Amino acid sequence: RLDLNITWSKPGSHAVVAALRSPLGGTRESVAAAQITVTGSTSVRTGLANTAAGGSTGLFGTINPAGLETSVFFEYGPTSGYGSQTNVQNAGNGFADLIVSAQVPNLPAEAGYHYRIVATNSSGVFHGNDRVVSKPRLVTACDETGLRSALAAGGTVKLDCDGVIAVADTLTITNDTVLDATGFTVTLSGNDRVRVFHVKPGVSLTLIHLTVAHGRSDKGGALYNDGGIVTAIACSFARNSAVGTNSV
Repeated sequence: RLDLNITWSKPGSHAVVAALRSPLGGTRESVAAAQITVTGSTSVRTGLANTAAGGSTGLFGTINPAGLETSVFFEYGPTSGYGSQTNVQNAGNGFADLIVSAQVPNLPAEAGYHYRIVATNSSGVFHGNDRVVSKPRLVTACDETGLRSALAAGGTVKLDCDGVIAVADTLTITNDTVLDATGFTVTLSGNDRVRVFHVKPGVSLTLIHLTVAHGRSDKGGALYNDGGIVTAIACSFARNSAVGTNSV
């Protein structure tokens, strides 16, 4: 019998091979290796909501189960006491951040509804930060000035125009942002001169129904993710060029 005490600081699944040393000298590896799963601390973060033209509101969040089988749902209501919740989803037992979402019909942005993500597993219940559904800012002219102005404060920005928006300098995202062009045909272009997006650490960016093209940089031609959370839904990335990591 061989008893081992193992301390591992990094969550994940690890292979362990025990080595036995004889008093007479020499080392022999065991024939069978053990597979050890080290769990971590489950984390959740509430993302920005996105209200579609038909009145349905998408609630978004990020969950890292940290190795434990985890369920997740959203609470919502007219106050921070909530009162309603979405259907429960299975978030699995992985170790990476996972984007989850749920659709809630007829949730009026004008009423300032509250919502948050909630995760449950064998370690307990984990609540995300409270957020309020807000009315999106509209960009009605496809030009860089209007886009930059709308993006400055973060939140949900809807592109209500068709066209190509060529940026003279990178769009730096410093607040949680949803940029939605649903129902329109919009291309954001770096004109083969500049990177289109730079997402700062700890910030989330969600792109919906957009084309990002002709971005150019040494790290991330279309988009450089500098430690944030990026989600692209029904988007196209075309003719962007760069050499680097954490980027598109």
